[in-house]
Amino acid sequence: MDGAPITQSLQPSSSNTNPPFVWVPSSTTRGTFQIFTLCATTTVICIWSSVHRDIPYRRLSTFRSLPREAAWVLVAFFFPEFLLLFAMNQTSTARRLVKEIRIKRQRQYPFTLVHGFYAVMGGYVFDVGSSGDNEEDDGGGNNGTRARMTITPNGFLFLLERDPFLIPNLSVKSITDRSKSSNLGKALLVLQLTWFFANCISRLKERLPLTLLEVTTAAHGIITLASYAAWWYKPLNIDEPTLIGGEQAEEVFALMRMAYSDRESLPLRAVERYGLSDTDLRRIDFHAFLSSGSEPSPPKSIAEIIHFLIEYINDLKLSSYSSTTYSDIVILPAVYGCMHFFGWHAQFPTPVEQKLWRIATVAVCSSGGVSLVVFVLTGIIESCYSRIRAINIIAHSLTLVGVFLVTIFIPCLYLFGILYLLVESLRQLFYLPPKAFDIGSWSNYFPHIS
Repeated sequence: MDGAPITQSLQPSSSNTNPPFVWVPSSTTRGTFQIFTLCATTTVICIWSSVHRDIPYRRLSTFRSLPREAAWVLVAFFFPEFLLLFAMNQTSTARRLVKEIRIKRQRQYPFTLVHGFYAVMGGYVFDVGSSGDNEEDDGGGNNGTRARMTITPNGFLFLLERDPFLIPNLSVKSITDRSKSSNLGKALLVLQLTWFFANCISRLKERLPLTLLEVTTAAHGIITLASYAAWWYKPLNIDEPTLIGGEQAEEVFALMRMAYSDRESLPLRAVERYGLSDTDLRRIDFHAFLSSGSEPSPPKSIAEIIHFLIEYINDLKLSSYSSTTYSDIVILPAVYGCMHFFGWHAQFPTPVEQKLWRIATVAVCSSGGVSLVVFVLTGIIESCYSRIRAINIIAHSLTLVGVFLVTIFIPCLYLFGILYLLVESLRQLFYLPPKAFDIGSWSNYFPHIS
């Protein structure tokens, strides 16, 4: 019958023969989609692991927290240097808190870097509508006329000096138990980045070309890994701060609210309690959030966060910030941009795109240094303008040019440079040379996600 040969072909040739031992090596080539997924998964793992958001002054619902977290993820993707600058600033502030508190005051639990980060990230909040947590809440964090204020690092030091019993004594475990960080997530990040850089080194050693997407991913990986290292001791994604209430808290709350806006109307009981001088009041830094509905909402969009970062940088003053801050502004864009020099001689779809890549790389690398030079020169020109009236028109014009360069031209050039590097990295995937699809020999068996 016609079906007999088919039946016989499906049966093994001998029932007594065992299957042979087989080891089939992995493919020595890769496809376009494999390159894309490799870079995409590495970038997502790096960014998602590196972003450590601050504590909201009220518990946010999932609907409200997702846009907030997504906005920070977008900032980490498009402007990883800003995220690292923010992380380094918080780390420096946390270390300063630890140093000052260990010198000035003994506490029940040792004040560690975890405590320092907890204070910096908004872990202590005044809740002056009640003296405890027992009052019912409406589900959105509001309860009648209850008002809250996040205590900033300077305010935290002020309380420890003037009224230390208001600050709860928290153990490290009580903080870390609320953190959503895990050793598995850290191991996943380290393994993925180790394999990715092993793959890049293997390709360079064997003179195989790196794709522009791999170059951009490597730049993001280095910066986001540095951000993760800077935030190593920062608790991850705590949803609710530690509340401080009571009559004394209400007095300090009123003091901090009014010290900034109207010092002549300071609550007399608070001034008498703490014996405050004008110098003490100037040290108080705060940010008030009221439950009456007039408080500013947390940043929900990338535009709001970028606006905050720009204001943060524009507020830098040479007289009040150390040289380390300015060196960071120069070095961080340079480190991120220098990684893109690996694509200097890559194959591009057109010669024009290669020139634009080189221009964008140089622009990103030099943006911080050029901005600092212009900033310093503008200050020198302003000083000359105040002393030599004869050149006031020229000095004033040069000052306006410097302000335009620092606040408009250089940031726009930097923004377009970053966007071009990202877009061109994706576009080049469809114009790769044949050797770009070869796989490095000694990175093939490293465990990874792609």
